[in-house]
Amino acid sequence: MAQAAVQMVDRWGGGVCPFEAGWRKVMMWVFIITDGLLFAGFLASYGYARVVAGTWPEQSSVFSLPYIAAMTFVLISSSATMASAVQAAQGGRRPAVSRFVLLTALGGIMFLSMQAYEWTHLIQEGARLDRNPWGDPALAASSSW
Repeated sequence: MAQAAVQMVDRWGGGVCPFEAGWRKVMMWVFIITDGLLFAGFLASYGYARVVAGTWPEQSSVFSLPYIAAMTFVLISSSATMASAVQAAQGGRRPAVSRFVLLTALGGIMFLSMQAYEWTHLIQEGARLDRNPWGDPALAASSSW
């Protein structure tokens, strides 16, 4: 049985990207990890506010859950059209790229319009940074902490 020579590659000696990951991929992972940590912090803060609050309003009395589901659908659909635009661009199909980018932009405008409507509704109901019409000030206010 012949012994094969094992060549050791020093990946940390310089000139070679560790694990063949380019800087773009590393930066994307840094973004994903920091984004995940940011949202974990938001969820932890929300959980803490819920535990400390004496009473918390019922979600359906403040938010329209079907409307939130529609906004989520629009946002995910816009992501899908953007992914389709990237795939069409890689395939060199310019008319499809234009169509998918236009659909993505329309989805973004629709989502932002829905957000503006929802926030306008909450502000008309009386939500402010210094008060909350639904009970606990932690739901709408940050200055009370």
